[in-house]
Amino acid sequence: IERSLHDLAARDGEKSFGYAFQQYRLARIELASGNPDAAEQDLHDVIATLDPLLPADHSLRMQFEVMRGLIAKARGDLAGAQHAFEAAEAKPMPVPLEAAIVRMHLAGALLARGDLAGARAKLDASQPIIEAALLPSAVEVVEVRGYAAELAAREVVARR
Repeated sequence: IERSLHDLAARDGEKSFGYAFQQYRLARIELASGNPDAAEQDLHDVIATLDPLLPADHSLRMQFEVMRGLIAKARGDLAGAQHAFEAAEAKPMPVPLEAAIVRMHLAGALLARGDLAGARAKLDASQPIIEAALLPSAVEVVEVRGYAAELAAREVVARR
């Protein structure tokens, strides 16, 4: 990614769409590597570049909110994560799988905050779509099944 960024900067400049898109990928990698500060800085730079280039209803805007939510969740800011995922869910999403993944992330934040009913509603809306569209080993399938198992266990305890 860093080599690609260097080459894109030399060819197209650091304010190009291609550079910003690769920088977004770097932000995802930084987050997955456990570095939310670097991911947040990369995301900030991406948004500064892409915001004036994207139409108001472009799906990347939803992805910006998802990244904000993932970064907040990585930092333990569950209220911030919920807010960002709700903002993402409010954006136009013409692809049902994208909407389901956003709802799954929101379900995870709600579950972590103890809102079992809210988490159940979001999981019920997202899990069938995710499982039907992706391979069983996909990260999203593993994640949604993990949330579903945790929620089921917590619902049993709550009924007692």
